[in-house]
Amino acid sequence: TDITTDDHIRGWKKQKEKTSGGMSGLHFGHYKAHLKDKMLAAMDASMRSVAYTTGYSLRRWKKGLDVQLMKKPKDFRATNLRTILLLEPDHNMNNKAIGSHAMRMGERLMEHARDNYGGRRGLRAAEVSMNQLLTYNSLWARRGRAIIMSNDAKGGNDQIAHTVVNLALQRLGIPKPALQSMLATIQEMDHHIRTAFGDSAESYGNNPLQPPPQGILQGSGSGPAGWASIAAVITKAMRDHGFGYDAWSLIRQRALVIVGFAFVDDTDLIHAIRDRKVPTIQLLAEAQEALALWENLLHATGGALAPEKSYWYLVEVTRA
Repeated sequence: TDITTDDHIRGWKKQKEKTSGGMSGLHFGHYKAHLKDKMLAAMDASMRSVAYTTGYSLRRWKKGLDVQLMKKPKDFRATNLRTILLLEPDHNMNNKAIGSHAMRMGERLMEHARDNYGGRRGLRAAEVSMNQLLTYNSLWARRGRAIIMSNDAKGGNDQIAHTVVNLALQRLGIPKPALQSMLATIQEMDHHIRTAFGDSAESYGNNPLQPPPQGILQGSGSGPAGWASIAAVITKAMRDHGFGYDAWSLIRQRALVIVGFAFVDDTDLIHAIRDRKVPTIQLLAEAQEALALWENLLHATGGALAPEKSYWYLVEVTRA
């Protein structure tokens, strides 16, 4: 669908003027100022709409600015820094339109993984911990056994394969041209680096002799929706293979299967066995199969597990 002038105005009114822009020097303040003139707002909306509806990518959009941010205060080690890409504001607004549309359609069609709360409206990380605690209480009441496998995906948005995210977002109703514009911009982008001494004149990326870069970029407005669309597919695959924890919702009075407790790509998988006669060694073997399937699914999407952030433990309640 087109990006109308009204859509354009509503979207920009929500943005903070101090948000950093890209290499061109155009920043969020310029576009917010344009909202005061109907003709300028209509012109900006039409430029965004051309890209969104035809798949075109402006040359200006293909220059990004990498900025390193500290994950922890005063920790300047390069391996512990987070790279955020500053994009052109109007391009990132198109990305946000993709993300907003995908999340709304996923909620409306009930296609999001109910195990994953990341990026979803009205759901918080604290509720993931609450769900996990309630599940442990349920295990205790049933004298059950389960394996908890805490894992974190390596690279996050930087590792996602474009073919996979393209299909996953189309599944939620995103038009092909909008995705073509977004992914072509990523694949053909020249990355400059911002340091304490200024922005680099040299750049990297966009090498026609190498495979195109993948990922949907840290800082892209479509990042959370991109991962949520993929998480919905791989979580369903886990459930279809019989992994997870069978539970009964006392409030809604219905059966459900919990595959894990996730917030974005930080996931605690769970696999349980109801039958007390089944030995624990079999539970361990099934949990290993579940973890192997999860890792293979992540690998198929372009990602991988981070072993240094992963661990597991057995939850077993013995009879008194």
